[in-house]
Amino acid sequence: MKIRVDKEEYTELLERVAALEKKTAEDREHIFENWQWTRESLYKMMEDYFKRKCITAIVKRDKEQIIGELKKQALDNVFKEKN
Repeated sequence: MKIRVDKEEYTELLERVAALEKKTAEDREHIFENWQWTRESLYKMMEDYFKRKCITAIVKRDKEQIIGELKKQALDNVFKEKN
């Protein structure tokens, strides 16, 4: 079974394909530029996240040490033997 295509229809189809290829090429370039920006911002967000996590861990550790020392001092004061 052969399908006959009119010459006008064929040229219109070729023009549509060319337009789609051009649009796709432009989109690809745009996506690549945005990906570069997104990758850089993603690395920055990851760096900030890990920096905050490290700071949070240090603050918790310091807080627990300070609370432990205060509890020890309070218990020493409560059970302090008088001379």
